[in-house]
Amino acid sequence: LGKTVSDPKHRSSKYPLSTMSAPIKPTDITRHKAETLKVTNHYVKKEYDRLYEQAEVLMKQFNDLDRRVKITAMIESVRRKFKPVPGNTYWVDMGVSGDLCLSLIGKDDWAAGRPGQYVAQVERLGDSTWEVIDTHEDFESFWEKIKGDE
Repeated sequence: LGKTVSDPKHRSSKYPLSTMSAPIKPTDITRHKAETLKVTNHYVKKEYDRLYEQAEVLMKQFNDLDRRVKITAMIESVRRKFKPVPGNTYWVDMGVSGDLCLSLIGKDDWAAGRPGQYVAQVERLGDSTWEVIDTHEDFESFWEKIKGDE
């Protein structure tokens, strides 16, 4: 006995049924979901951008290494009569027969004139690959083709 209708254990509904009851404002679920999705998208985009930047750096490193390997393969096939030393600069020349050769003598160091045509200045790197330092303008497309095969 002593139990009233306002006793929470005896309510037939968990919602107030009387106009005198305290108002209950329902949560706007749609707005809450939209705000949550907006915050989630913001952080996902930041993470995506960070990963994309890392991927770009890795792809640049991969492309640079790939280009050096292709240049190395080409230069290793060039005629030479000495053993290149890492850290030194050499010059690639094209002889009158069209053969490429590696030279110790720079493009401007020939006293009696260059016997062939200057193609490029290259450097032997410590990992035994080659890096192109300078290119004759007529052979720019030659080196661009090697870069373009990336």
